[in-house]
Amino acid sequence: MSQLLQLQGITYDDIQRMFEKVVAEAYPNKPSLLYLDVAYLYTFEPSDIPYIQKFTERMKLAQHRNKNPLQIEWHRFLERWFSGEYVSLFGRRIKPSQIQRTIDRVVNEFMERVAAAMAGQGDFAPMKWNAIGDGAEAGTSPSPGDTALVNELDRIDVTSPGGGGGITVDGSTFMNIGNHDRFSTSGELTEVGIFDAELPGAGEDDVAVIDDRMGDHSIFPTAVDHISGADGPGASVIIYQCSS
Repeated sequence: MSQLLQLQGITYDDIQRMFEKVVAEAYPNKPSLLYLDVAYLYTFEPSDIPYIQKFTERMKLAQHRNKNPLQIEWHRFLERWFSGEYVSLFGRRIKPSQIQRTIDRVVNEFMERVAAAMAGQGDFAPMKWNAIGDGAEAGTSPSPGDTALVNELDRIDVTSPGGGGGITVDGSTFMNIGNHDRFSTSGELTEVGIFDAELPGAGEDDVAVIDDRMGDHSIFPTAVDHISGADGPGASVIIYQCSS
């Protein structure tokens, strides 16, 4: 597990105890790999959005093989913002108008893909799609069996040239940064998911996407209000994997 991404109020030992709790409660026999996600949901004021967009575009230029130092820096920003601090971006002091964080397990659909890949079976398309929704009840826990958001409002390819943020790895840690368009559908956002394909039924050149696979589903303790055009919503997901 990477120790470069420090979580405010949560130590490495705390994360290890969470892994051990998952093992004790869910598995009669100890597995070889365990997964845990840390997800953030946030919005920015319109006057801050151009600075966020500028940093987002710089992220896309900073990719070096699998690792992107500016995406790792973004997650350090998120931890500072979650603690109520400001971050200076291009001479402007910025913090989200709202931000929530949650920590839980990844979904089974993701772990099944990992197992298949280890056996040389199936495809393992990048988990480059980031989705936000308002259907889950704030404060509840997602089920390991989830394969979709309760009510999805917007899904973006975070690697596309026009926005998002990107995907990267830091050692054995995976990150997905999804800064969504300010004009995405309004809602009291409570849930975030990452996927390996665009929304089922969507597609280019009349070729529909039949299926997608979920990599993570996170539900937050409190809703984050988003009004289309009035703020810039976003979500970031870190997946830690640890050998047991």
